[in-house]
Amino acid sequence: MHEALNNPIAMNLQAKDFVKWRGERMSGETPISPKTANNDLVLIKSMFNKLIEVGELKYPNPLAEIKPFKLQQAELSFFDGRRNNYSA
Repeated sequence: MHEALNNPIAMNLQAKDFVKWRGERMSGETPISPKTANNDLVLIKSMFNKLIEVGELKYPNPLAEIKPFKLQQAELSFFDGRRNNYSA
């Protein structure tokens, strides 16, 4: 990520930089899914939040206002008592 964003100093990272990078990853040669994009966002936001919590950063989380993509929930399936005959 840091290379794709031109190795920014953390305090210079802006939400628009992250959104642009995410968009490039989602439409690139090997596009990522919205779920993966959300995982990236959660991971990086959490990193900033933890650094703020432990006093390493003295400025707000630059990604705080970015919302994750809304994902369709997978349809739930229920156990109906029948045994599946899958072989390993």
